[in-house]
Amino acid sequence: MAYDRDRIVQSVDLVALADELLGQHKGTRTPTWPCPDEHHAQTGRTPPVTVFTTRRGDQRWTCHGCGASGTAVDLVMLTQHVEVKEALGWLAGRSGVVERETWSPRPLRPRPAVAAVPDPEPHPGIEDYVAACERLLWSHDGDRARAWLTNERGIPAAVLHENRIGFDPGARRLERPAGVPRARGVVLPVLDGRGRAIFTQTRRLERDAEPRYLNCSSAAAPNPRLALYRGETTGRCVIVCEGAIDALSVAAAGRRSAAVLGAALADDRVASQLHKLDTPIVLAFDADDAGDAGARRLKTVLGEARHPVLRLRPPPHRGDMNAWMAASREWPDALTAALRSCFRARDQARVIERAG
Repeated sequence: MAYDRDRIVQSVDLVALADELLGQHKGTRTPTWPCPDEHHAQTGRTPPVTVFTTRRGDQRWTCHGCGASGTAVDLVMLTQHVEVKEALGWLAGRSGVVERETWSPRPLRPRPAVAAVPDPEPHPGIEDYVAACERLLWSHDGDRARAWLTNERGIPAAVLHENRIGFDPGARRLERPAGVPRARGVVLPVLDGRGRAIFTQTRRLERDAEPRYLNCSSAAAPNPRLALYRGETTGRCVIVCEGAIDALSVAAAGRRSAAVLGAALADDRVASQLHKLDTPIVLAFDADDAGDAGARRLKTVLGEARHPVLRLRPPPHRGDMNAWMAASREWPDALTAALRSCFRARDQARVIERAG
């Protein structure tokens, strides 16, 4: 029998099909499922597959972890291990495009349980190193670094304590694991959900230092690409910045913040991590070409997944979020006003789109 592929695909409710083939979805605003590729290791806690509608009105699914994607036909082929013709026949009968008596699909294959992958344990040497640097920042040795953070950068002590910011006096004075930068400077750790250090950056304080930011090597700790910052925060949206100092500045305003550890890392993997947060994303990258390009990449990928995302561009004469904070007399109010303006502009655009 010949099947009309387009008609069959258009007749399928892909969300309902994914529930049938992949198990009941998680989440409400953005339903998610495990990846249909059985070779893709997954934890099951943050399923990476979402369903979206293309500009042509076609429903598709995509895995933000491994990149697998496709239509309803591809989903049946992957989960049931069948060829195109049999997948089309199965969908045609399921959706009533053909009479059920005219086709005989094999029974649904049960999806094998996905073995849970535990969160990686932090390197004990990294945790010990960050704890030592944390103590040094609040000692006499850390006076200069502490003054740079609080006076020059304007980051409150409470935010520094909450995020375990530290000071490294250099390799001659402080032992560290192999692969951790040996330079003197401010230590900006990345923390896991339990507050343990899993990665570090060092911000050198010398004015002519290049590069200013040094990452620990992958041998010491893999680069997580995205860091979430802690503090007493309000609001649902997460404001994503290019670096730790900008994200700490957002936290200082009482807002949820995250940092991509470099604009060049704003790729599909970071978009996947942001999508898992299941909350509106505001991209507050620097007001320059690199920041605009990184924000566009993430906004495109998140938009395809129907994830709420906005671009908040710092004032051009300030450049980044930290410089903006330093120039603001009432920083929380300034940031709140900018966020409200972004959301109003989004709502107005939706009204125009519906009217057009």
